[in-house]
Amino acid sequence: MSEERLQEIKDSIEFQYTLAKAKGYDNALLFTNEEEELVEEIERLNKDNDDLQNRFNSLMEAHKICDEENERLNNIINKAIEYIEQESEHINNLLVISEDFDIEIVLDILKGVDKE
Repeated sequence: MSEERLQEIKDSIEFQYTLAKAKGYDNALLFTNEEEELVEEIERLNKDNDDLQNRFNSLMEAHKICDEENERLNNIINKAIEYIEQESEHINNLLVISEDFDIEIVLDILKGVDKE
């Protein structure tokens, strides 16, 4: 509910109170009490809505930060893969000494390939 509409309702309640008191209508005050409680409930719900919106915005910001970090890490991995692929012959020549090291395994790890 808009703040403007809420203020209109509050003004109406205040007017009804004043009118009921002026005319000595005690029963009418029960009505306006109920209306005031409804206004208070609307105000509470509006505050809850604002709080939820703020939490949602915070979560969206955290999600954006995670996405940016994932993209940064993926870029690093892709650059490492590209470098290894470009330099694989040179790297293999250097690694001839060690038969236990396989550059293709390193590439598969970086690419996320499962050997299972």
